[in-house]
Amino acid sequence: MTTERKYRLFTPEFKREAVRQMSDSNKHCTQLARDLGIRVNQLYKWKKELEAKPEDAFPVSGRPAGTESELAKLKRENERLKQENETFNSVLCQEPCVKYAFIRDHAGQYPKRALCRSVGASPSGCYAWRSRPESGRLKANRTLLQRIEEIRRQTRQTYGPLRIRKELLCQGIKAGLNRSITKLKRQAGLITAQAKA
Repeated sequence: MTTERKYRLFTPEFKREAVRQMSDSNKHCTQLARDLGIRVNQLYKWKKELEAKPEDAFPVSGRPAGTESELAKLKRENERLKQENETFNSVLCQEPCVKYAFIRDHAGQYPKRALCRSVGASPSGCYAWRSRPESGRLKANRTLLQRIEEIRRQTRQTYGPLRIRKELLCQGIKAGLNRSITKLKRQAGLITAQAKA
C-alpha cells in the first residue's frame, strides 16, 4: 500500500523568521528545527537561499500548481454551457411540435425529463407526440408551402403575399393572407426579391 506524500507549504515570512532565529538564537540548529517542526537540512537550505539572494529569496507563485489546466477546463465548460443556454432559449418560444422535435434530437445527450423541463414541455406530451400521426393542418400547410414555393419559382421570387394569394385563388386554393401565406413564408425563410426599377 502506497501512501501519498503530503508536503507542507511555508510562507516566505516563516522562512525568513526561521533563518533569523537560527542566527540570533543560542539554540542548536537541531533543537530549533525540532521546535519549528521542520527538518534541519531544510533550515540550512533556507539560510543558503537567503544569503545568495536576499531580495529574491523564497518567491511566491500567483497560483497553486495545476490551476492553469483546471481554469482552462472551466472556461471551456462555461463556453459550452453558454451555447447550450442560447440553444434552449431559442426553442422556448416555439410551438410544441418544435419543442418535441428538439427533445427527440437531443435525447442522447441529456435526460428526456431534464430537456422537457428546460424547454417548458411536458414529458407525457412528448411521448404522445412521438406516436401521434401528423395533423391535417400540418399536411395542409406543407402542401400550401409547396404551392407557394412553386409560384415563387415561376415569378422569380418577386410575388409578395398579396399576389401569391391571388395566384392561389386563381388555381382554386383558398388560403388566408396573414395566418397561412405570410406565416409559412416566414417559417420557411422565403424573402420576396425586390423588382429592379
